[in-house]
Amino acid sequence: MKSRTRCKLSDRLNAYVDNELKPDEKVMISNHLQGCLLCRQELQNIISLNELISSQSEVTTPGYLNQKIMARVTSLSATRIQLMNNLRKLTLAASLAVSICLGLLFSQFLENQQSDIEEWALGYDSFYSYFEGGY
Repeated sequence: MKSRTRCKLSDRLNAYVDNELKPDEKVMISNHLQGCLLCRQELQNIISLNELISSQSEVTTPGYLNQKIMARVTSLSATRIQLMNNLRKLTLAASLAVSICLGLLFSQFLENQQSDIEEWALGYDSFYSYFEGGY
């Protein structure tokens, strides 16, 4: 048999400690805590952690840290803008190359089609001339 290491109501304990529950939910959790050892232990852990966090003094950051962060963000933004400009140029060059290749292929196709049409027209003229007595 599997032992339970977490109760189904344990996810509501932080809200209970922070007094964020509706009155009826608060009563339900209070009643539940009387009979659930897991939740009582979890509640004690949450309270201890909150006290530890509250006892810590506020951490101050060095004044230059904000400037370094903003300089880095600006640098990354400039790099990204440069990258986007290069990508646009590359896209334009690729589009131009594809257009030229398609143009060459299409012109070859039309040239082949034109020679087929000329052969047909020559055959038609010869056939027509035959009946008119040109041959």
